[in-house]
Amino acid sequence: MTPRIHFLTLGCVDLDASVGFYEALGWTCTKHTPHHALFPLQGGLVLSLCPATELADHAGVACVPGAGVALSHNVAASHDVQPLLDRAVAAGGVLTQRAQAAPWGGVHGWFTDPSGVPWEVVWNPRVRVGACPPDPG
Repeated sequence: MTPRIHFLTLGCVDLDASVGFYEALGWTCTKHTPHHALFPLQGGLVLSLCPATELADHAGVACVPGAGVALSHNVAASHDVQPLLDRAVAAGGVLTQRAQAAPWGGVHGWFTDPSGVPWEVVWNPRVRVGACPPDPG
């Protein structure tokens, strides 16, 4: 099996609220039905949103939205971290950690989306943003 991911699917408590949140961040939704929404990302990856109960039913697992998943958005400069956190909060996210120095030498902060999925906004001096795969430096 070739290691790759084409879709990253998040189970949402409220699909419409989650779509609105990602659109407020500037992402483009290319398909939105009552059962899923699709946001194409760079590199061919697609963020897929699905009602958490439907996703759990499809996967045959208990419905625990946001549990066990964290996503990261790397930025090009340390001063870009807090403005992106602020934008996420303005879009309906919840700030869980302001931008601060990370123990590994970068700057990071955290927010959750409307379904409680945690997102890290991070500047890592050893990762070149835009490199695919990311260049570890």
